[in-house]
Amino acid sequence: MDGLSANLLEDEETLELILDDGSEERLLIEALELAGALARLEEGEVIDPDEFELDSEELGEIEESPSWTRRTRTPEGGAYTAAEATLIDPEGILVLRRLLYPGEDTLEITTPSGAVYLFDYPEVLEYLRPLLPR
Repeated sequence: MDGLSANLLEDEETLELILDDGSEERLLIEALELAGALARLEEGEVIDPDEFELDSEELGEIEESPSWTRRTRTPEGGAYTAAEATLIDPEGILVLRRLLYPGEDTLEITTPSGAVYLFDYPEVLEYLRPLLPR
């Protein structure tokens, strides 16, 4: 799969994820942990970003934060689900977001280093399914 490869290690419980967008990032995660996070994306409450209203003071604080990036366009009807998984190496949290827009079903993966990778969600599930416990 372009930009993502995975291998089940010899212990058959640990998965090595290799994310590549020009600079390769290797992550170790328990296969069960990743399977659980993906299941939570399927079962989780869909969050509509338009449901949240911020007063001008809160919006100012967010916009001033270094991680804030303003989207030029938010697709109408877009929503998402989110889940976290604990990594073995590097230590930290892997954040998964399933972005749902008309005609799109995208998986956003954010690593502890702050790198963000985007993939077609159904393709990722099909690719990882044989490696994950049921």
